Amino acid sequence: MNADPSQLAKAPDGEPDGGGVRKSGHRRLRITLLVFGGLFLALLVVTAAVIHVESADVTQDQQQLDPFYAVEADQIAGVPGSIVRSEPLAVKLTDVSAFRVVYRTRSSEGTPRVSGAMILVPTAKPPADGRKIVAWAHPTLGMGDACAPSRSADTLLDMGFAQEMINNGWVITATDYAGVGTQGTGRYLVGQDEANDVAFSVAMAHNFPAADTSKTWAVYGHSQGGHSALWTGELGESILPDFKLVGTAAVAPAAELETLIAQQWDKPAQWSIGPDFIVGWSSKYPNLPLNGILTDQGSANYQSLSQDCIVEAALEGHTRAEFGQSLFTKNPLDDPAWSKIAQEQTPPPMRPAMPTFIVQGTGDTLVLPNTQAELSERWCRAGSDLSMLWLDGASHLSAQSLSGTAVSQWIQARFDGRPASSTCGLNLPVKPYGSNR
Repeated sequence: MNADPSQLAKAPDGEPDGGGVRKSGHRRLRITLLVFGGLFLALLVVTAAVIHVESADVTQDQQQLDPFYAVEADQIAGVPGSIVRSEPLAVKLTDVSAFRVVYRTRSSEGTPRVSGAMILVPTAKPPADGRKIVAWAHPTLGMGDACAPSRSADTLLDMGFAQEMINNGWVITATDYAGVGTQGTGRYLVGQDEANDVAFSVAMAHNFPAADTSKTWAVYGHSQGGHSALWTGELGESILPDFKLVGTAAVAPAAELETLIAQQWDKPAQWSIGPDFIVGWSSKYPNLPLNGILTDQGSANYQSLSQDCIVEAALEGHTRAEFGQSLFTKNPLDDPAWSKIAQEQTPPPMRPAMPTFIVQGTGDTLVLPNTQAELSERWCRAGSDLSMLWLDGASHLSAQSLSGTAVSQWIQARFDGRPASSTCGLNLPVKPYGSNR
């Protein structure tokens, strides 16, 4: 068993019966810890310096983009899915025309909003009935302007599947989500808002002059985007009643929120993801209690941390955890108000008429496999048309990169009108969360 360095560092220097040997050993241990600590701090200094230099460049780039994403108040209201403006966008793909777009959407309360997005259009001639649409919902990237994919230097982050779908002749639309890169506050893990932003990006694609789309579409997302995709599968047909949603695909979706938070609230991820859902949920639920839920460090830093992009947020989260800091004083779901919101924002079992494909890596330490096993049992009991693909040993990130072809093939089958195959009734490779307690 590995020893806990924090406990070993507190061990006494001298011991009777051979204490000289132990004293020497403890000195070596302390020297090792000091060297390790020095290297760790040096790494942080170097990394912080690199981030600072990069941040200066990013700030300049974002300032140049600001006028494109700024929308006057009298321009925000309008038909959701209508386009405010667009411009060409350079991407590292072939046989495609790419554009960044600002389009109209709305909040779950019905308030007009705007969101940025990308749209990728194959250059090949469209079929007579128009191109099919895949709506991509991105994972947690941070809520700051620079984190929005259409504003980022790495616009196709996490979109390794894009070339294959372009080769299939599909249009891909990729929302930034309202309030991320545009005015307002992002509604992170608020499913009704996410579904609006995703669905209206499909309407935007249909309205885009060069896209030549049909009204047939599928939704696909990863992590936070998986949460968005599942909620879009639930609500998409009511949001776009004149369109045909044929299926929902999600990789490592943040779906079973109660059991996920119960296992992660005191882990390093609390710092890199917790601030986003605190800000997002506070926007939707302004009376969300924070006193007694957040530590002093948490209260002082969650707003600014929510604006960090994911790499910087993860670095800071692990650093704070390394030095013993916690965002929460306790599991926030111990508070009834938090628990109620987590229940409201957990996607319900998909109705049987909406085929759903979920991919999960068994080595995922962020969206834990036991939560997906719990979802599988709950949804299958409810009669959902669910197909699960379990990737042995795959991490949170590798599950996405490894499953692109499988997802594309599954979506193609739905576009072709073929029935989906359910995995309900098959043995699960991991135990559901509830069975581990």
